[in-house]
Amino acid sequence: MSDLGQGASSARMGIVGAAYHLPGEAVDLCEWGPRMGVDDARIDRLLGNGCRYFHSARVESDADIVVTAVERVLRESSVRASAITYVIHARTQNFSMPAAPHSLLGEVCARAGMAPRLAFSISHLACASIIAAVDTAVRLLQGDPSANHALVTSSDRVFGHADHRLRQDSGIQSDGGSAILIGRHEVRSWIRTITLRTYPNLHTGPSTPTMGRLIGSAAWAHTAEVLDELGGCAGDGLQRVDALLPTNADMPYWRTLLETRRARAGILFEENARLRGHACCADLAVNLADEGLRRAGQGEQVMCFSQSNVGAYGYLVLEGGHA
Repeated sequence: MSDLGQGASSARMGIVGAAYHLPGEAVDLCEWGPRMGVDDARIDRLLGNGCRYFHSARVESDADIVVTAVERVLRESSVRASAITYVIHARTQNFSMPAAPHSLLGEVCARAGMAPRLAFSISHLACASIIAAVDTAVRLLQGDPSANHALVTSSDRVFGHADHRLRQDSGIQSDGGSAILIGRHEVRSWIRTITLRTYPNLHTGPSTPTMGRLIGSAAWAHTAEVLDELGGCAGDGLQRVDALLPTNADMPYWRTLLETRRARAGILFEENARLRGHACCADLAVNLADEGLRRAGQGEQVMCFSQSNVGAYGYLVLEGGHA
């Protein structure tokens, strides 16, 4: 757990930009589901839980998806590719990275014109890996005064039949990649707090029916526990958060959870669960680019939450930045 709002200004880091790429046109569950043999009752449950659209990569590789997001975030900022010292790749799906000897990071860096001092991948926390990657990027920059920028990327894709897209009734798996530029200058939103919490007894994920039931029943309590920590480490508590950007799934769960925590009405950002689908690690950049950075830039306190099915949870608290 790190509170970054109180230290020396030279050690304070923020988000310079965020971009994403969701390949192809949005796929409509109402058209796709019947073709794939999804029964009407399940489609109705998904629609009732706020889900409808997702994206599917038909011809683009993981590198294509990441490079498109990287080029977009660089184009939208004044940072040159050559100025990026560290590149960190996060993923949830084990197959969202080609096998050796091919190097996803090597291809992405070469195509985007980056020559980082260090590039590596984080994946062991599933969807919460993106928070771990941001935390690692911040720590690397804090420990290296000569470095001004780090880039956090992600890629996740789904292969298989409809059951691989529809792992639950409150989310649709989407393909996507992302790029988040972290730095100490030209910041759009300062990172005030980074928190990671793991529950090691769940590290194998839903590997058996028993583990699947345990994870499902424990998620509520674990998420509530992590949210309650916000009051201690961020100083203001959940009641002072202006916008909460969760992963793009489980919206009924989030609505009920926030009611029990007495959060302010209207703070939950729900639209992208319907419009974008759940693109795993990319959800953070999707929601930052679509909503979070704008609201933080208006002086609001924004919380971004990532959760996983391996007992890993993480969140960022953001506040307005400046050039």
